[in-house]
Amino acid sequence: MPPALRIGAEEWEYLQERIQTITDALEHQPGDTLKDWEWEIKRLAWSLHDIAQDNELRQKYPSRRDAQRAKLYRAEGAVERRSRLTTVVDQQICLQSVLRQDWFRAWFPELTPDRFVVARAKTQDRSTHDADPATRNHVLSFVDAAPDTTVLHELAHACHYAWYQRRTAPHDANFAGILLWLTVSYLGKAVGRQLAQGYVTAGVKFTHVHQQPGYADARAAAKLTNTP
Repeated sequence: MPPALRIGAEEWEYLQERIQTITDALEHQPGDTLKDWEWEIKRLAWSLHDIAQDNELRQKYPSRRDAQRAKLYRAEGAVERRSRLTTVVDQQICLQSVLRQDWFRAWFPELTPDRFVVARAKTQDRSTHDADPATRNHVLSFVDAAPDTTVLHELAHACHYAWYQRRTAPHDANFAGILLWLTVSYLGKAVGRQLAQGYVTAGVKFTHVHQQPGYADARAAAKLTNTP
């Protein structure tokens, strides 16, 4: 018999929300089929996969607890909203633009455009990132009219996953540092200063990208790749 899963209140609420979303759609939207909800079902399976590993992960990595998510959301609220991306196509174009930047490809060579699927969020309360633990592909689901800062937030999750997998909390200091780096690099220093000030005001802890273990590993790998 497999060991019992220890699911925190926040995780349980999240899973209930996912299950209820799928159930309601299948009950009240008869035109929908399980095929239409393939990504939602996969995301639910990935969430269960993560929780199944949590007992071991939390013993090995106590910092996995997502303690500063609310603070980070408040900090992002201090950033002046930029262009609204009204459609999935607009969001895809924005994402592809970042992925093709030389400064991005230098440190995340594995995050190529073919590793991403951009979709419209089934529930319009939040945008999400999900990583397939088997293929390490990424699904970014966005609410309607999400700003470019939201695209960077979800991409930062993919970057964080590439460097740290599930070893640390999704919105830890390393994630906050990656998001700040993406913001400064893509949207400019003025927007980056707004986010950094938001971090200070909200009490968000962040580690500069160049001081992170993942950066050191990526730099070493880049040197090996460039060695004749």
